[in-house]
Amino acid sequence: MYRNISPEQALERLHKGNQRWLSGKLEHPNHDEERRRATAREGQKPFATVLTCSDSRVAPVVQFDVGIGDIFQVRVAGNVCGPDVLGSIAFAVHELGTPVVLVLGHTGCGAIQAALGGNLPEGAIPPLVEKLKSVVEQARRECPHCGPFTLGNHAAAINVRSVCREILDDSPVVRRAVDEGHTVVVGAMYDLDSGEVSWLD
Repeated sequence: MYRNISPEQALERLHKGNQRWLSGKLEHPNHDEERRRATAREGQKPFATVLTCSDSRVAPVVQFDVGIGDIFQVRVAGNVCGPDVLGSIAFAVHELGTPVVLVLGHTGCGAIQAALGGNLPEGAIPPLVEKLKSVVEQARRECPHCGPFTLGNHAAAINVRSVCREILDDSPVVRRAVDEGHTVVVGAMYDLDSGEVSWLD
């Protein structure tokens, strides 16, 4: 099932929504009781899938000024990829027909900072951070004189690009949708301070 909205139109909705967020001229579309009831009866028809960090300061529905049923959100610390994440994204592309898959990193990411050398408790956290070690090492090579904050943000952007490639390489469903022109996979960084979404090549 593919939507009657093109990838270009979906991206434009995201761009315009973030501009409204930055300007403070929010429309808050699709936030009312009618929308809630309609999506409960008729199902969801999101125009974008967003893989982003679990960080409480990152809220795609707010930062793109959209509402209920507009964005299929996949959230995990450090917006890292894995079988569950890939399966969720493939579901959104194949079953819901989302024309955009956005990998959204952010400044000041705690998971990236942990990979840079934070003290971690035992349990499930170290394996998650381990997934970020290679991007941190690349960031150190590319930015040897950067301070911790700048280095972390550089690593976060590298991670976004890496996850975009991983989605395309490891999900045949998404790759096919991209090859057929139904979907695009894009990356961006969200600035916690300014609120701006910067789109990556």
